[in-house]
Amino acid sequence: MNEYQPRATKIHRSLMEVQTIGGVERKLFILNQTFMLTFVMGLSMLFYIPIGIVLHFILARATKKDPFLRLIYLKYNRQGDRYDPWPHAIQKVNARPEGFGRGALL
Repeated sequence: MNEYQPRATKIHRSLMEVQTIGGVERKLFILNQTFMLTFVMGLSMLFYIPIGIVLHFILARATKKDPFLRLIYLKYNRQGDRYDPWPHAIQKVNARPEGFGRGALL
């Protein structure tokens, strides 16, 4: 009865998923509510209440479709517009210390 059983660690689902509030990613929810409260309470623009509610439902639908939508967009936004297969003379790759290949185009 001494069979080998691999060690298994249980990971709770909430540790792997995006934190949401009201079905919207936490950071987007806070941003939307901050703008809504600023426009309504600070600037007395009461017409922004329905706009904020509609925007909340749009964000909730986008989060339901893909919870990592914001992170994917941020990563896409940092990518270059095009990539050349050869190095350039003005290219700055890594700011390596002197003597460790600094300035090399490799």
